[in-house]
Amino acid sequence: MAIDFSQHTIKNEFAPDNSEPRSGISIFSFLNKLGIKEREMFYRELSVLLTSGLDLKSSYEILKSQYKNKKVLYKMISSILISTSSGKGIRESFEIAGGCSQFELISLSIAEETKNLPLVLENLADYFKSKIELKRQIISLLTYPVIILLITAGVLYFMLDMVVPMFSNVFKQFGADLPYLTRKIMNISQDLSFYTYTILGSVVSLVVVNKVFSKNEQFNIAKEKTLFRVPVFGALLKTIALNRFCSSMSILLDSNVQLTKALSLSQEVMEYKTLRIAIACIENDIALGKSLSESMVNFNIFDTKMITMISVGEKSNSLVKMFNQLSLQYNDDVSHKAKLIGTILEPLIIVVIGTIVGVIMIAMYAPMFDLSKIMSP
Repeated sequence: MAIDFSQHTIKNEFAPDNSEPRSGISIFSFLNKLGIKEREMFYRELSVLLTSGLDLKSSYEILKSQYKNKKVLYKMISSILISTSSGKGIRESFEIAGGCSQFELISLSIAEETKNLPLVLENLADYFKSKIELKRQIISLLTYPVIILLITAGVLYFMLDMVVPMFSNVFKQFGADLPYLTRKIMNISQDLSFYTYTILGSVVSLVVVNKVFSKNEQFNIAKEKTLFRVPVFGALLKTIALNRFCSSMSILLDSNVQLTKALSLSQEVMEYKTLRIAIACIENDIALGKSLSESMVNFNIFDTKMITMISVGEKSNSLVKMFNQLSLQYNDDVSHKAKLIGTILEPLIIVVIGTIVGVIMIAMYAPMFDLSKIMSP
């Protein structure tokens, strides 16, 4: 049975309270200015220093001296060091620096309680590392097609704006009837400005509409459902979302966070509203006594493989292991699908470009092969 997402809204009891401003120097929001690469590096190296036997304050001092050339990271560590020296806890120190997600803050809070900070930091570093690798894969996937499409658009504009009008002037001198395809290409060339502005206007309109309705739940759900239905790309986007969910759940459960609390926190790192609503509904079902796998069956976004492995994990008390395994599998799936899309796109783009250019050239040169007909009165 599928769930109608339009009837559900998200309620996150762990969302930050914005009713009062934070104390300290949170106005700088240092972590908010840090990229995922800097976060991964910071958490990884802090974990290594703590594992080697250094205390927290000494570790901060070493990292502070190491990152003098990285202004934002240096200021952020300085802020944390000041808070730590004044007796504040790990979570509070990071919260004062500003910019931390609730996912990170809760993980650090759990680390304080369980005295297992190096492991939690390592998990956070692995989480951001997976985001970095995913970002690189997507950039690698899109770079070639985008460059080719831009070049193609430039070539087509040049042909329609410069080349076709030259042929049109020649054909007009003969005054003969031209083939349908030739007339069609010439008409497009004459109305090129109209088509150009129409395309650009449509793109701008889509961007504006997406921006204006970005906080509208129904709009986001409809958009995501459409994206998930796009052949090949939809499957890739869905796999990326599931990979992020499994990765965050693995980290939180490995840090001894309760299941319902882990689900609530995982909502914050989910980009897609559809998945966030599904997780919120599952959290409510678990509070009512259902198992995780039983609740997941009601949502189409979770595939059979995931539900089966979660069910096994619940029965064998190895949910952390199952989520970690699923995260690795989905990560491999993302890599495979990204390479597959790249393999398909490259020849497809070449064929499409060749076809378009070929049609234009045939349309312009076809009348030349029947000069006697064109020159006839």
